[in-house]
Amino acid sequence: MTKSKSRYVCQSCGAVAPRWFGRCPECGAWDTCTEEIREPQIGFGLSPGEPPAPLTQVATEEGDRQQTGISELDRVLGGGIVPGSVVLVAGEPGIGKSTLLLQIAGKLSSDNRRVLYASGEESAKQIRMRAERIGCVNPNLFVLAETNLERIISSSEKFPLSAMIIDSVQTVHYPQLESSAGSIAQVRQSTSLLTQLAKR
Repeated sequence: MTKSKSRYVCQSCGAVAPRWFGRCPECGAWDTCTEEIREPQIGFGLSPGEPPAPLTQVATEEGDRQQTGISELDRVLGGGIVPGSVVLVAGEPGIGKSTLLLQIAGKLSSDNRRVLYASGEESAKQIRMRAERIGCVNPNLFVLAETNLERIISSSEKFPLSAMIIDSVQTVHYPQLESSAGSIAQVRQSTSLLTQLAKR
Protein backbone atom coordinates (compact mmCIF):
# COMPACT_ATOMS: atom_id res chain seq x y z
CA MET A 1 0.00 0.00 0.00
CA THR A 2 1.37 3.41 -0.99
CA LYS A 3 2.31 5.77 1.81
CA SER A 4 -0.17 8.63 2.01
CA LYS A 5 0.96 12.23 1.91
CA SER A 6 0.65 14.14 5.16
CA ARG A 7 0.23 17.73 6.18
CA TYR A 8 0.54 19.27 9.61
CA VAL A 9 -2.23 21.48 10.95
CA CYS A 10 -2.32 23.78 13.96
CA GLN A 11 -5.35 22.84 16.04
CA SER A 12 -5.48 26.38 17.42
CA CYS A 13 -5.53 28.58 14.30
CA GLY A 14 -5.71 26.11 11.40
CA ALA A 15 -2.34 26.99 9.88
CA VAL A 16 -0.99 24.29 7.54
CA ALA A 17 2.67 23.28 7.14
CA PRO A 18 4.42 20.52 5.17
CA ARG A 19 6.47 19.44 8.24
CA TRP A 20 5.86 18.94 11.93
CA PHE A 21 6.35 21.98 14.12
CA GLY A 22 6.59 22.45 17.89
CA ARG A 23 5.46 26.06 17.83
CA CYS A 24 2.93 27.27 15.26
CA PRO A 25 4.57 29.70 12.80
CA GLU A 26 1.30 31.63 12.47
CA CYS A 27 -0.20 32.02 15.96
CA GLY A 28 2.79 31.03 18.11
CA ALA A 29 0.91 28.33 20.08
CA TRP A 30 2.95 25.39 21.36
CA ASP A 31 2.11 21.66 20.93
CA THR A 32 -0.89 22.23 18.67
CA CYS A 33 0.51 20.42 15.61
CA THR A 34 -1.48 17.44 14.34
CA GLU A 35 -0.69 15.27 11.34
CA GLU A 36 -3.47 14.81 8.78
CA ILE A 37 -3.67 12.68 5.65
CA ARG A 38 -3.91 14.90 2.57
CA GLU A 39 -4.42 12.28 -0.14
CA PRO A 40 -5.23 8.87 1.36
CA GLN A 41 -4.17 6.04 -0.95
CA ILE A 42 -6.33 3.10 0.06
CA GLY A 43 -7.92 0.36 -1.98
CA PHE A 44 -11.55 0.82 -1.05
CA GLY A 45 -14.22 3.47 -1.27
CA LEU A 46 -16.94 4.61 -3.62
CA SER A 47 -16.59 3.70 -7.27
CA PRO A 48 -15.23 6.73 -9.16
CA GLY A 49 -17.36 5.80 -12.18
CA GLU A 50 -20.67 5.91 -10.33
CA PRO A 51 -22.67 8.81 -11.80
CA PRO A 52 -24.97 11.06 -9.76
CA ALA A 53 -28.58 9.86 -9.74
CA PRO A 54 -31.72 12.00 -9.74
CA LEU A 55 -33.26 12.00 -6.28
CA THR A 56 -36.55 10.80 -7.77
CA GLN A 57 -34.82 7.59 -8.92
CA VAL A 58 -33.29 6.74 -5.53
CA ALA A 59 -35.29 3.85 -4.10
CA THR A 60 -36.12 3.91 -0.42
CA GLU A 61 -38.47 2.02 1.83
CA GLU A 62 -39.15 2.50 5.51
CA GLY A 63 -38.72 -1.26 5.90
CA ASP A 64 -35.07 -0.90 4.91
CA ARG A 65 -34.20 0.26 8.43
CA GLN A 66 -32.69 -2.33 10.76
CA GLN A 67 -34.44 -2.21 14.10
CA THR A 68 -32.10 -2.67 17.03
CA GLY A 69 -34.73 -4.29 19.24
CA ILE A 70 -34.27 -1.49 21.78
CA SER A 71 -37.39 0.60 21.30
CA GLU A 72 -36.07 3.87 22.71
CA LEU A 73 -32.91 3.68 20.60
CA ASP A 74 -34.96 2.87 17.48
CA ARG A 75 -37.10 5.93 18.22
CA VAL A 76 -34.01 8.16 18.52
CA LEU A 77 -32.71 6.76 15.23
CA GLY A 78 -36.01 7.51 13.48
CA GLY A 79 -37.20 3.92 13.36
CA GLY A 80 -33.93 1.99 13.27
CA ILE A 81 -30.50 1.98 11.64
CA VAL A 82 -30.41 3.03 7.98
CA PRO A 83 -28.16 0.68 5.93
CA GLY A 84 -24.99 2.50 4.89
CA SER A 85 -25.19 4.97 7.76
CA VAL A 86 -22.69 5.67 10.53
CA VAL A 87 -23.94 6.34 14.06
CA LEU A 88 -21.76 7.79 16.82
CA VAL A 89 -22.69 6.87 20.40
CA ALA A 90 -21.13 9.28 22.88
CA GLY A 91 -21.32 9.79 26.62
CA GLU A 92 -19.40 10.08 29.86
CA PRO A 93 -17.02 7.23 30.80
CA GLY A 94 -18.69 4.40 32.70
CA ILE A 95 -22.31 5.12 31.76
CA GLY A 96 -22.69 1.85 29.81
CA LYS A 97 -21.89 2.64 26.16
CA SER A 98 -20.05 -0.66 25.64
CA THR A 99 -22.85 -2.64 27.26
CA LEU A 100 -25.46 -0.86 25.12
CA LEU A 101 -23.44 -1.49 21.95
CA LEU A 102 -23.03 -5.17 22.82
CA GLN A 103 -26.79 -5.43 23.44
CA ILE A 104 -27.42 -3.87 20.02
CA ALA A 105 -24.96 -6.31 18.41
CA GLY A 106 -26.66 -9.24 20.15
CA LYS A 107 -30.15 -8.19 19.08
CA LEU A 108 -29.12 -7.52 15.47
CA SER A 109 -27.32 -10.87 15.22
CA SER A 110 -30.27 -12.76 16.73
CA ASP A 111 -32.26 -12.04 13.54
CA ASN A 112 -29.86 -14.22 11.51
CA ARG A 113 -27.73 -11.21 10.54
CA ARG A 114 -23.95 -11.17 10.86
CA VAL A 115 -22.53 -8.48 13.10
CA LEU A 116 -18.88 -7.68 13.79
CA TYR A 117 -18.04 -6.21 17.20
CA ALA A 118 -14.49 -4.82 17.07
CA SER A 119 -13.11 -3.76 20.42
CA GLY A 120 -9.93 -1.84 21.04
CA GLU A 121 -10.60 -1.66 24.76
CA GLU A 122 -11.37 -5.23 25.83
CA SER A 123 -10.22 -8.74 25.02
CA ALA A 124 -12.48 -11.28 23.33
CA LYS A 125 -12.82 -13.13 26.67
CA GLN A 126 -13.98 -9.99 28.46
CA ILE A 127 -16.56 -9.38 25.73
CA ARG A 128 -17.77 -13.01 25.97
CA MET A 129 -18.20 -12.72 29.76
CA ARG A 130 -20.23 -9.52 29.41
CA ALA A 131 -22.27 -11.04 26.59
CA GLU A 132 -23.14 -14.02 28.81
CA ARG A 133 -24.09 -11.66 31.63
CA ILE A 134 -26.55 -9.71 29.47
CA GLY A 135 -27.74 -12.73 27.45
CA CYS A 136 -26.56 -11.89 23.94
CA VAL A 137 -24.27 -14.79 22.97
CA ASN A 138 -25.01 -15.67 19.36
CA PRO A 139 -23.10 -17.54 16.60
CA ASN A 140 -23.80 -14.66 14.18
CA LEU A 141 -22.05 -12.18 16.50
CA PHE A 142 -18.35 -12.06 15.60
CA VAL A 143 -15.81 -10.52 17.98
CA LEU A 144 -12.46 -8.98 17.07
CA ALA A 145 -10.07 -7.51 19.65
CA GLU A 146 -8.06 -5.16 17.44
CA THR A 147 -6.92 -1.53 17.30
CA ASN A 148 -5.39 -1.48 13.79
CA LEU A 149 -8.04 0.05 11.51
CA GLU A 150 -6.68 -1.61 8.36
CA ARG A 151 -6.99 -5.05 10.00
CA ILE A 152 -10.52 -4.29 11.22
CA ILE A 153 -11.63 -3.24 7.73
CA SER A 154 -9.88 -6.24 6.16
CA SER A 155 -11.67 -8.59 8.59
CA SER A 156 -15.03 -6.98 7.85
CA GLU A 157 -14.62 -7.62 4.12
CA LYS A 158 -14.11 -11.38 4.50
CA PHE A 159 -17.84 -12.08 4.76
CA PRO A 160 -21.05 -10.06 4.33
CA LEU A 161 -22.08 -8.09 7.41
CA SER A 162 -25.31 -6.40 8.40
CA ALA A 163 -23.56 -4.15 10.92
CA MET A 164 -20.16 -3.40 12.40
CA ILE A 165 -19.56 -1.84 15.80
CA ILE A 166 -16.26 -0.18 16.72
CA ASP A 167 -15.69 0.22 20.46
CA SER A 168 -14.30 2.78 20.41
CA VAL A 169 -13.14 5.05 17.61
CA GLN A 170 -10.72 6.71 20.04
CA THR A 171 -8.79 3.46 20.50
CA VAL A 172 -8.31 2.51 16.84
CA HIS A 173 -5.45 3.86 14.77
CA TYR A 174 -4.73 4.16 11.07
CA PRO A 175 -1.09 3.02 10.74
CA GLN A 176 -0.25 5.42 7.90
CA LEU A 177 -0.64 8.30 10.36
CA GLU A 178 2.19 8.85 12.83
CA SER A 179 -0.03 10.46 15.48
CA SER A 180 -1.30 8.39 18.40
CA ALA A 181 -4.74 6.79 18.68
CA GLY A 182 -7.37 9.23 19.94
CA SER A 183 -5.74 12.30 18.35
CA ILE A 184 -7.90 14.58 16.23
CA ALA A 185 -6.14 13.43 13.05
CA GLN A 186 -6.61 9.73 13.89
CA VAL A 187 -10.28 10.07 14.81
CA ARG A 188 -10.99 12.17 11.71
CA GLN A 189 -9.21 9.79 9.33
CA SER A 190 -10.64 6.64 10.95
CA THR A 191 -14.16 8.07 10.79
CA SER A 192 -13.69 9.02 7.15
CA LEU A 193 -12.50 5.53 6.17
CA LEU A 194 -15.26 3.80 8.15
CA THR A 195 -17.85 6.05 6.51
CA GLN A 196 -16.49 5.12 3.06
CA LEU A 197 -16.76 1.46 4.03
CA ALA A 198 -20.36 1.86 5.26
CA LYS A 199 -21.47 3.65 2.09
CA ARG A 200 -19.89 0.95 -0.02
